[in-house]
Amino acid sequence: MTDQEKKDVTLNYIETLNRHDLEGLSQIITFDHKFSGVDGEVRQNRRSVMSGWEAFFKMCPDYCVHVSDFLEVGEDVILTGRTSSGQPSKARSEEFDQKLLFKSSLRGGKVSEWIVLKDTPHNRKKLR
Repeated sequence: MTDQEKKDVTLNYIETLNRHDLEGLSQIITFDHKFSGVDGEVRQNRRSVMSGWEAFFKMCPDYCVHVSDFLEVGEDVILTGRTSSGQPSKARSEEFDQKLLFKSSLRGGKVSEWIVLKDTPHNRKKLR
């Protein structure tokens, strides 16, 4: 894939996530997709990840990812940004108040891994 194609797949994933389009998400992630959240939650495989998103969207019905910048496009796509929700749960409220790093790993034109971390110098090094 070209760097532009990697960006496009990643942005499509984010746009689909922002629409809370569960069917669309299930089509653009791999069967063995891995999700790692800012709170340390890890989900492995499409069924588990989709179950997690479904529950999360019910808890935060206006959850949205906002991309600020692409830090790196190489084997993986690394972005900076933040998330927002008008109704964050107490357990996740920190996430909505901080800058975040997002890492999208791609395989076969689909997102195989999505990692969300606090944007710190340590985590920037960790993702590269």
